[in-house]
Amino acid sequence: MALSDAAWLDTADARALKARAAHFCARLFASVSFAPGGRAVLVAGALIAGVAVYLGLSREPAPAFSIAATVIGAALLAAAWRRGRDDALGFACLILAVGALGFARTDLRVAQVDSPRVPAYERARSYEGWVERIDPGDRGRRRYVLRVSEAEGLDPQDTPYRVRISARAGAAQLGEGVRMRAVLRPPPGPSAPGGYDFARSAFFARLGGVGYAIADVEPAPEVTTGGMTRMLARMRGALSERLRHSAGERAGPIVAALVSGDRSEISSADAEALRAAGLGHVLAISGLHMALFAGGVFFGLSLLLARIDWLARRCNVRKIAAIGGLAAAVAYLAISGAGVSAQRAFIMTSIALIAVVADRRALSMRGVAAAAVLVLLLAPESALTPGFQMSFAAAAALVATNDILRRRRRARPVQVAEQGGLIGKARNFAQGVALTSFVAGSATSPFAAYHFNRLAPYGFLANLAAMPAFSLIVMPFAALAGVLAPFGLDAPFARIAGWGVEFILWVSYATQSVDGSLAPVSAAPPLAAALAALALIAGCALNAGRGQIAGVLAFLAFASWSARPPGELWIGAGGSVAVLSEDAEGARQAHVALNRGDRYGAELFARRNGVDLATTNLSRLEELWRCDAHGCAGAIGGRRIVVAQTLAMLNEDCARADIVIINARAPPRLAARCGAELIETGDGARVLRFDQRGPQTLFADAAERPWSSR
Repeated sequence: MALSDAAWLDTADARALKARAAHFCARLFASVSFAPGGRAVLVAGALIAGVAVYLGLSREPAPAFSIAATVIGAALLAAAWRRGRDDALGFACLILAVGALGFARTDLRVAQVDSPRVPAYERARSYEGWVERIDPGDRGRRRYVLRVSEAEGLDPQDTPYRVRISARAGAAQLGEGVRMRAVLRPPPGPSAPGGYDFARSAFFARLGGVGYAIADVEPAPEVTTGGMTRMLARMRGALSERLRHSAGERAGPIVAALVSGDRSEISSADAEALRAAGLGHVLAISGLHMALFAGGVFFGLSLLLARIDWLARRCNVRKIAAIGGLAAAVAYLAISGAGVSAQRAFIMTSIALIAVVADRRALSMRGVAAAAVLVLLLAPESALTPGFQMSFAAAAALVATNDILRRRRRARPVQVAEQGGLIGKARNFAQGVALTSFVAGSATSPFAAYHFNRLAPYGFLANLAAMPAFSLIVMPFAALAGVLAPFGLDAPFARIAGWGVEFILWVSYATQSVDGSLAPVSAAPPLAAALAALALIAGCALNAGRGQIAGVLAFLAFASWSARPPGELWIGAGGSVAVLSEDAEGARQAHVALNRGDRYGAELFARRNGVDLATTNLSRLEELWRCDAHGCAGAIGGRRIVVAQTLAMLNEDCARADIVIINARAPPRLAARCGAELIETGDGARVLRFDQRGPQTLFADAAERPWSSR
């Protein structure tokens, strides 16, 4: 008679198996030496892994999977609790439990944010709501994110929560109730396989449609929704306008972005120059901004309260200052729009300030790991975003470096007294900036290359030149200007911050003008990013042998990155085509035939294949293939390829080509008679790679998830 699962667990074989597993885990655990806070880093890494597994699935899992993950995670968590944190098997159970619960939490998050999207083939209709955010645009236009209260012709249950509409600049202000007549469509998926999935980001942001206005924007004072959130948006808009005016025409938009998070008026040229210099991180409200703002309040209050003798004798003024810094962080979070990056920065800063109040170390690896766990519990989808990966990579690497240096100082006492004076302090500050820039840049470079397909080789030098001005001039005076703006006293402080911004822009443009300021990097498979993340986790979590293990993982990441075969032919959803070639010097070029203006997809394909668009423009396909009014024809890897724009020549194309790409739906009879491989571009963007097995097709949006268009 067969034993049930519960009965089998009590058998001698089961007990022996558990004993061997415990012995193996104990030996493995004993051979590993963890750095301070290393176990917390592994717990955060397990949570990230659980989230990544869920988001990386090609199909939506059945509810039973999440229920099973929750039950298994709870059981493993109970087992870990019983065995204790110092037990090897207990810690292994904890890691597995956190991964399973991360999977289940992400599934719950998907159900929480699921909201309506506009129909796939949308007609023009009017949308009423209030302006929640304004994003930069091009050609004198801005992208207005509208919190929708009513949509013409749609029932309330079918009305999207948010929409993004492109309209002329200045058509509306933050917090203003408006009515826009626009043509919208669902948020599009990736334009190339492995590219940025805007549809997924829009899904978690509850953005149900994107498009453009076809009429002038009208005020809608009858829109009364929004409450406190809308009032804060109005305050942000008024503060941004005042700071842009006070700080100067050129620097004003950046000063306003640093204080209020409103980046709508930053020119594309300035933004690109900052990115080329590796200084693009200053534009987003991040841990650096929050630390400088709240940390400045903390240190300022500490110095001020220490001067009050009766208070300093009776109280720990650092704790009072930490509470003041925490209040400043809350205010900064609210006025900056509380974006995802600002939320991450607030959590990390709050943990550091709370640690001061609790008499714990303000900067520790446990604090970084706790901040990562809290962010993922609130918004698990952020695990795959570049902001989360780069910010926590930089924070973890800096804390780990600080721990190493502190232990070395303790083990080897200083033989020479520290030199004081202005020169000594300036030297120490310069060394700190150089070390911080090097460590943070090294930790974030793999993730920047993975997401953006380019690196800023001179970013270290640019940060070395610009960050002192940002830390000592721009951010402190911009914060003072923001605080004093309601009283009309912001002008001199905003102008000083503007001078600092102008210096940073000068550094950025000087760096951009140097040849090779942006180095193209071919796209990498997800395995390379995962190995790079494991290398970082190993370097932060382990003590003995951390360098060797991290080095091996980094080498494997680089090897898998280099081994990725590039795509050779890109086909856009609208029939656009891009073909890769090499010039006489071996540099890659991209030749395109655009249809319906899908230039972004062609540029994304080129960047993901290592084409340097900073020095090489997209060439017309006619330079490489033969083209006429009906389409283009050429060869790749010995295979004859025809890109047809109409069905008129389809029979002839099928007879003379190996692959026929048609920007239309071919009639079934005509498609059946075609002797070539027929590809109809209506199924979305794709990339073809050619090898001995023939053309291998990769779809850009191959997953079937709630945010997918397939």
